[in-house]
Amino acid sequence: MNSYLLNVENIKCMGCVNNIRENLLQMDGVVSVDADVKTQKVAVSGIAIDRDAITSKLAQLGYPEKGKNSFLDKAKTYISCKLQELTKK
Repeated sequence: MNSYLLNVENIKCMGCVNNIRENLLQMDGVVSVDADVKTQKVAVSGIAIDRDAITSKLAQLGYPEKGKNSFLDKAKTYISCKLQELTKK
């Protein structure tokens, strides 16, 4: 079993946490995912999981590793958060 603790950016709310969790759990071999809004960390465990594939998926979702953030990533997660708020009302 492999485990990775990744420092990412743009985790703003529980909607972000759920988005990360749902998408990473769909990846082959991923068994558990924890994301934390306060620490901006994502913990991933699984069988024969690839760190590069995980960081690539996170970046695609708008949650790049710390130091690799772009305006597009920030915009993507901002819009995602606002859509979550609208659908809850």
